Amino acid sequence: MLGTMTDRDVGARIGRDETAVSTRRYRLKVAAFVKHRRHRRPPRWTPERDALLGTMSDGDLARQLRCTATSVFNRRRALRIPRFACGAVHT
Repeated sequence: MLGTMTDRDVGARIGRDETAVSTRRYRLKVAAFVKHRRHRRPPRWTPERDALLGTMSDGDLARQLRCTATSVFNRRRALRIPRFACGAVHT
């Protein structure tokens, strides 16, 4: 069961605490369980969405469009649109 579910879940099934399970997993050199996210489809880029590129940070736009910041970054770079500059001057 080690590495196939969280240490907490393994401990609950076998009646041991999480620390005991994680120690045993570590000693046996078994990697911890990682829940993978399902991949989202890339957004459908329309002229309206393209017009928003560079008007705000990639992260903010990604949240608005409900996609990843990486997909916004890649689209902006493909269209050679410069990144958003907030206008703050660093001294």
